[in-house]
Amino acid sequence: MRGPSIDDYWALDTRMPQITEYMSSKRFRQIRALLHFNNNENAKSSTDRFYKVRPLFSGITKQFLQVKATPTQSIDEVMVGYKGTMAGNLRQYIANKPDKFGYKLFCRASIDGFIHDIVMYQGATTFSSHPVDLCEDEEQQLMSSKLVLVLAKTIQDLKNSTIYADNYFTSIQLVEFLRDKYQCRYVGTARPNRIGNPPLMSKKEMEKKSTPRGTLDYPATGSLPCVGRTINR
Repeated sequence: MRGPSIDDYWALDTRMPQITEYMSSKRFRQIRALLHFNNNENAKSSTDRFYKVRPLFSGITKQFLQVKATPTQSIDEVMVGYKGTMAGNLRQYIANKPDKFGYKLFCRASIDGFIHDIVMYQGATTFSSHPVDLCEDEEQQLMSSKLVLVLAKTIQDLKNSTIYADNYFTSIQLVEFLRDKYQCRYVGTARPNRIGNPPLMSKKEMEKKSTPRGTLDYPATGSLPCVGRTINR
């Protein structure tokens, strides 16, 4: 339970025995002021903009990866809400998220919502600071595709897994790469310019009353189908 302020946890009317019986407010503040997760003396020489908390995130992720994942994995953006002014351009904005301002993470989760792996977005140094390396062919992929590959490479049974993602990540090149190199399946929504503008029925055509409910249009490139669907309202 989160209180309006730190003092409320020790206040007479709102005290929480789970906290106050084990630690005084003075001791808590001392620990809070001195708590470090990395050697600050080396921070200036590091390109990792999350250097000060990297060991914490690495430790958490290491434990997450030990939990058995489901064969279906979802990759998406997650916002850690932050409205302060100390984050610089690490503070991102995504309009359709519950927390619109904050730190942007890219996460891979199982079908039950359990997160197994995390990439902390920090612009140009996102991948150089992440512990998973990309091969030369993977480095040539789009930024969004590289995020999928970095998160996919920590899946224990990638060959028998299916990755689901939205149209920010999807491209024909990514789907083919996952299939050819890792025998991994991929399902996702896609932007027309990321899939070669296939000859699908236009949105206007599919929304016509004359188009039967549930109509499918599915041109394919090789073994990669591109499917459009309409639901008449």
